[in-house]
Amino acid sequence: MNDNLAGIASGAGIYATIREDWNDNAPEWAENKARHYRVQLRYQKRTMSLWYYQGLGIIREPKVADILECLSCDLMSDYDSLDDFILETGLEIKSVSDFRTYEKQYKQLKSQNKRFTRLIGNVELIQRLQEVA
Repeated sequence: MNDNLAGIASGAGIYATIREDWNDNAPEWAENKARHYRVQLRYQKRTMSLWYYQGLGIIREPKVADILECLSCDLMSDYDSLDDFILETGLEIKSVSDFRTYEKQYKQLKSQNKRFTRLIGNVELIQRLQEVA
């Protein structure tokens, strides 16, 4: 049995195309503090495209296991509401702009989780990825 994300991905046939690119619509925190990657995950005949950001201190290129770890962990934090998201992540709303930013982040997380679940389409495999992530 594969006990790491790279092994699980390889055994299940989850592949990724990862290329460094620039996202003009990146989150503010990633504008100058991260390398931007365009990722296309493939599993069976399904695909999922997403942006992936990696801190400048990490000198190696990201791998499929890195992407799966982030997506699996994000899926574990699938909040029921925007209020839960704000409360449980410890965010502070100091302005309408803050609220709009958090609302956008929440909607992006919900969308990403839905797309990742659809990509994998296998509850047992998702649980295994989450156990190892």
